[in-house]
Amino acid sequence: MSNEYQVTRFFPGKWDTRLYRLKLLTVSVTTDQNLVESPLPDRPVDQSFLLPFLAGRSNLNIGETPGHLILKPGSEWQPLPSLTPADRLTGLRTIPAEAPLELAQDNPTGQYFARSRLTEPVTVDFIIKPDQTYFMSLTAADPIETQPRRCPPLIKVHLDQEVFTRQPTHFPGYRKLREIGEIRNLSKRLLALVGWFRGFSYDHNFVETGISLVKRLLQEQQGTCRHRAFLFQLLCLYWGIEARIVKSDSHAFIEVRSRNEWRLCDLWGTSNSTVSYSSEPEWDSIYRSAPVQPVNSTCGRVTGRNASSWNRIFSLVISLCQQWQCPHYALPPEAKSLVKDTVLEEFRKNFRHIPMGRHSERFYFVPSVGKLSFSAFDIAYHLAPEQYLLAARHAIDHFFTLAPPEKKAIIDWSHCMLIWSKDYQSPKEHFFCQWSEFAWQLYLQSPNDFPVLSVQSLQAITRFNFDHNGKAERICQRLFRVESINRAQLEAVSDTKADSFSLLFDWETLPQVPVTEVYWSHSSRGKPD
Repeated sequence: MSNEYQVTRFFPGKWDTRLYRLKLLTVSVTTDQNLVESPLPDRPVDQSFLLPFLAGRSNLNIGETPGHLILKPGSEWQPLPSLTPADRLTGLRTIPAEAPLELAQDNPTGQYFARSRLTEPVTVDFIIKPDQTYFMSLTAADPIETQPRRCPPLIKVHLDQEVFTRQPTHFPGYRKLREIGEIRNLSKRLLALVGWFRGFSYDHNFVETGISLVKRLLQEQQGTCRHRAFLFQLLCLYWGIEARIVKSDSHAFIEVRSRNEWRLCDLWGTSNSTVSYSSEPEWDSIYRSAPVQPVNSTCGRVTGRNASSWNRIFSLVISLCQQWQCPHYALPPEAKSLVKDTVLEEFRKNFRHIPMGRHSERFYFVPSVGKLSFSAFDIAYHLAPEQYLLAARHAIDHFFTLAPPEKKAIIDWSHCMLIWSKDYQSPKEHFFCQWSEFAWQLYLQSPNDFPVLSVQSLQAITRFNFDHNGKAERICQRLFRVESINRAQLEAVSDTKADSFSLLFDWETLPQVPVTEVYWSHSSRGKPD
């Protein structure tokens, strides 16, 4: 059976257009008890505050690739084409440059969305860094966890009665599927199912739908890529395995969840298809590979502009409070906007962690209120959290070009974010939890720069679905108590006099650390208590 497809190139030629992630679907049951493919629900969370950071990229780092999309006019969110569920968006620009743009991301699927309210199309050029583990073939050693009660009753009843029954059958497909279903190891069962589906023929055009289609596919052991993806996910639902259907312009395939990451599962079935491509973008004119320029950092100086960043922001906030005759938390929008701009300007070039000691507190006087105080924490968390996040992310992305003192500042900040996150169940509960995602990305870049990490923090990373490659979970499987860590090193990390985030709070001392507090330390690896 031959099909003709008109395909748009969203990425350079090295990326297979058949494996673009353009639509995400799942098998569902309608109210009239029919089986259909339906889109996964989109719940875009606004990420427009990241746009200032993403703008201005003109180079590609290792592992990054450019993308190109023309947004249709209108107010509807439009998905950015993606290559993996864990693509990291690192650059974006629009043509025309002044076009208003909004950015969002759907957390369950990892899909980014954009929209522009202009009445004419807007070109969006972007850079992503795909997650390479997504393309690694599933193996028998990869753990697959079941999620009971995910299977719609209509599917379960049919498969129980028609396929997975002890009654004899004259359909070879049913017998083969029963044989596969008896494999106890779920990873081996999925691999057997993939191998079987890849051997299907695809010379028949089915007109049936729903349960009737399921019967024909199994009985005749044939079907195109979309039939195979439909049937594969249906069987995954039956076994309680998390999977979803992905479609490009010319192909359908499957993503299966292993541990905390998604893996590509291509079932084939697209031979004899004719593909014609839209005009290829001039990728070299969009982004050219170039060395990463070092961040302008002189943060090691004791005096001067960079050493007084927080002091200048303190002075600005106090002068605005006195000018508007109000507390810092009641400043009008125009005053807050000035604080936000200053925070971003100061720390994007020369990042500073939030001083948490008592010396970071500042006092001021408002006649109508009296004596008040605020701290760097109040500025970073309440007045300009998004701008401080932009500065931190910029430092993380350029970590290897930073001067040693600035490296220490972002390491201290990351420690604090990971520690604070352990007390929350969802990243939506506290802004620090959202910051911890970028702190974890820094750990993955340079783990040896982290003296110790709380295992409870690593568990939070897994709980928030930030652990795309399963590393945090693997580390958590090896627990180390405080006693197994070099105590001098731990004391150095917990030294609040060093004007850095403390691993232990001011009221804690080493002998008082509860035995439930478990830490991972690179220096103590291989020496479990």
